[in-house]
Order: sequence, then structure tokens, then C-alpha cells
Amino acid sequence: MKNIIIFGAPGSGKGTYSAELVSKYGLGHISTGDVLRGEIKAGTELGKIAKGYIDNGQLIPDSLMIDILAATYDKCTGCPGVIFDGFPRTIAQAEALKTMLKERDHEMGIMLELVVPKTCLWPACSTAPSNRVAPTTTKKLSRSASRSIATRLHPSPSGSRKRVSAWSSVGTNIPTRTRW
Repeated sequence: MKNIIIFGAPGSGKGTYSAELVSKYGLGHISTGDVLRGEIKAGTELGKIAKGYIDNGQLIPDSLMIDILAATYDKCTGCPGVIFDGFPRTIAQAEALKTMLKERDHEMGIMLELVVPKTCLWPACSTAPSNRVAPTTTKKLSRSASRSIATRLHPSPSGSRKRVSAWSSVGTNIPTRTRW
């Protein structure tokens, strides 16, 4: 399997680019947020444990997150590869993912880092209205992808700034500190 990590700040377009790659190449898609919501909604044992952490305002431990992703990854048997959308977010998660893939005799194909200036991140961290796509982003996306971004619901600008700030302090170390 050829696997891809799409890596970038919140609002950088990971989900949009993932959708385009899934459509074009038939890849599986694993988004941590989607997976967690699905496990919780399905009432799985892992979902119940994750919900306990979430309900208490705690981060889900890396070991639990990797167990959840491994179970999802193992369901992608008919795919030529899988896109990991927004995971890993820490060095420990990257090492755990590397180990999980090695246990299956799989490897990471490539890592795509979406580098987007903070002023162009979506949802916009500036005062740009939330119903517009930044012009630099629009040029890079197909018309259908741009429309899907423009109609997506986004958190408040202050919430977006907090997520980007948190990303800046943690996420930017992954590409340079992890050897695949």
C-alpha cells in the first residue's frame, strides 16, 4: 500500500485535497475527527473510551488514537493506499504510526505538508468574512473544491486563531523530526 500523510494547520485544506485525491486515485481516507465521531456514534468499545476522555475535556491518549486508527486502517483492504488527514500531530503519534504500518509490512509513501500563510488559512484567522475563500487558495483548487470550502461551516475566528496557534507550537515539528 502507498500511504500519504497530509499535514498542515487547521484550515489549510487537508480535507479538501484529501477528497480530490480519493476521487482521482481511489485511495482510502482516514480523518481523525471523522473516525472519532464515527466510533462514538457507533458505540464501539474504543468509541466509548474516547468519549470518556472527550466528555472530561481531556485529549485522547496517543495509544488509544493509534488503536482507533489501526482498526480503521485495517478496513481499507481494497484501496491502493490510504490518506492520513491530520494525523499524526505529535512526534509520539508519528512514531506510533510508523510502528503500526511496519507491523503490517506497509510503509509511508509520501508526506505532503500544506504550507499556508496564517492570513490565508481557512477559516480565515484575519477579519475576512467566513463565506469567502482566500484568492490564493482558490487558484490552487478546482471549482468544485472551492465551492465545498465556501459552504462548509466554520468555528468562530477566535476559535480558529486558537487552533492555528496550538498547531504552530506542536504540529510544525513533525516533518523535520520524523524519519519515515
